[in-house]
Amino acid sequence: MEEAALLRCCEDLLLQSLSSPSSQWQQAVDQVQSAIKVMGSSRASPLLLSFLRRPDLPDCVLDALSHAIALCCGCCSSPPSALTFTFSPSLSVRVKEMDYVTGGLGWKVWGTALILSWKLVDQQKDIKAKKVLELGSGCGLCGLLTAKLGACEVVLTDYMPEILANLCENTLNLPASVLGQVQIDPMKTQYQYPELSYDYVYGRENTDLTSKWSPAIVRVRMLDWAEDALLADSMDNKELRYPLLPRLNSGETFDWVIGSDLVYDHYNIKSLAAVITRRLSKQGGKAIFGIPVRDNQEVSLFLSELDASGMDVHVEQCSQQEWDACMDTLEIEEGGTFHGVDHYEGGLLIIHVKHKP
Repeated sequence: MEEAALLRCCEDLLLQSLSSPSSQWQQAVDQVQSAIKVMGSSRASPLLLSFLRRPDLPDCVLDALSHAIALCCGCCSSPPSALTFTFSPSLSVRVKEMDYVTGGLGWKVWGTALILSWKLVDQQKDIKAKKVLELGSGCGLCGLLTAKLGACEVVLTDYMPEILANLCENTLNLPASVLGQVQIDPMKTQYQYPELSYDYVYGRENTDLTSKWSPAIVRVRMLDWAEDALLADSMDNKELRYPLLPRLNSGETFDWVIGSDLVYDHYNIKSLAAVITRRLSKQGGKAIFGIPVRDNQEVSLFLSELDASGMDVHVEQCSQQEWDACMDTLEIEEGGTFHGVDHYEGGLLIIHVKHKP
């Protein structure tokens, strides 16, 4: 009954979006939020995500339901904050989060990024002196961690300009110094974002405990999976979202491709698998992803697409003991966006990927 009531509220929200703006729109939004409170956030989130998968939803409905999902996390209204994640006395990463209005679903660090980070620490020997690509970086925790683990080059990617700007700030706070001259001129773009440099070098000044390794170049790049899957460099710039934002070079590949919480919309899964296949080096390249299983069918589709693309896939189930140990080491309490294994329909997965021989 409660599920049906929430669905009716979502349908009414969609109906109101097709009408001229009126007070009934806000009433429909309030009804959705009231239904969530009755149903409970843990049960409401999967249903809202399912509704979001409908094709051609108006932007106002997408925004309202995304906001409702964030409310289920209990942290949507919290102001931007900076968090320090300490993996050992000599290894920590500090990142600034955003507010939800600015960053959307990439506004905070999610729990799966913590587990993935923990797994990356275990892979330190293999990451040292390698090129790393992080997909859907969000706040950039996992990618920035690989720079501190000794990667020679790290590329943080996302697609919203606001998130890219925050990634630049987090990179500068690594600490890092400006390296390149790839910039946006605010006089030449309609998006009116401050002039930003997107290339940095980490560890140059010998101010960090890991500077005994060669400095890591850290780049921030716009990466739309659908564009990249279609070989965006061959497209006319007029067809690209945010055409003036710097992108990856067409043929660039990486020793490591990483990402967390990437499987949340089945419409993007085929493009995601194509990007992984294209960007992961065939010369011993490895990929690792932290995936919360909100929908078993979506994850199965993701694995099937990887297999069909010629990838070898190994799935590792994250145990409650691993989650607890990770949270204890990082001295973090569960809650907000830090959800444990039992919060999701199929738990948390660590997915290892490489090209088939």
